[in-house]
Amino acid sequence: MAEFDILSMLLGAKAAKLASYPTDTASGDPANFPDGANGAPVVDLKVKIDLTQPGSGLPSSDNIRPITLWTGATVSHSGADTSDPEELSVSWQTEAGSICAGTLDLTTGVLTVTYIDISDLAEKMTYASSGTDYVQFRLMTDLPASPVPAVRSDRLSSEYPSGTMNRLSAINISGKTYIFGNVPKAVLSSYDQDGLDEWVAQAKPQFVAQLTKPDTWQLLPKPLRTLLGENNIWADTGDVTVEYRADLDLYIEKKCPSTPGSLGLGLSAPAPSDSENMGVLPDADEHLGGLEDEPEEEPTEEEPEEGSEDDDAGEETY
Repeated sequence: MAEFDILSMLLGAKAAKLASYPTDTASGDPANFPDGANGAPVVDLKVKIDLTQPGSGLPSSDNIRPITLWTGATVSHSGADTSDPEELSVSWQTEAGSICAGTLDLTTGVLTVTYIDISDLAEKMTYASSGTDYVQFRLMTDLPASPVPAVRSDRLSSEYPSGTMNRLSAINISGKTYIFGNVPKAVLSSYDQDGLDEWVAQAKPQFVAQLTKPDTWQLLPKPLRTLLGENNIWADTGDVTVEYRADLDLYIEKKCPSTPGSLGLGLSAPAPSDSENMGVLPDADEHLGGLEDEPEEEPTEEEPEEGSEDDDAGEETY
């Protein structure tokens, strides 16, 4: 038999074996499941890349909350003991640079980007107006304006009321997305363009924006094989969702857990008699219920009780 034919036969047998495994899903941080098949490659493994802004409260000049920039993800995998996991590192710095949020599909290698860093545009902000306690800047972007994307900053927020300091907003002007921000006068050396330029150079404010149409990048797939039994999979960027192949016995045990006096499939079995518990068979005739034919008794008619016909007349059962 040709070497190619042998290889094709082996690959076909392997594919048939994998197809025989039941599949199930798990998600979370970590994604945990008790019935992994030994050495089976996962069907699908996606890692969420969260928009992360450590701290609490609304960002402001007094409560600066830096936004995490991701250039890669570390995926960890272990059995029940999570103290010494195997780690799988994926970098997209060369392809996509620093991103703020998205998803990574390890089985296909596709990186989907939903939030990007636009902080470099801050150098182009221009003076717009002055309020009682703030200076407003205007920043034109090349982001699509329909719909207007969500924007965030490490020291400004859209949750502040309009016309107050630390307010951040984005609007559509002639088909372009403009970002407006109200910088507190307390952090500016002057309340004009020079004051804004100096603030940007020293403070280096962060700005990120949502992509109305996500970007995708093709990375190398990173296959992962499950351990027999319990598995834990987690990532430093966010929650994990996995579709995996399960060990048949463990899968049945998970779906139909055994209970005392069961057959292992959730079906109750009759309790053994005392004689069976002692290892003694009961009397054969009693056990088998008797095998000899017994003469059938002739049916007899009972005389109806007097008045029974009248008593039953007209009665209906509901």
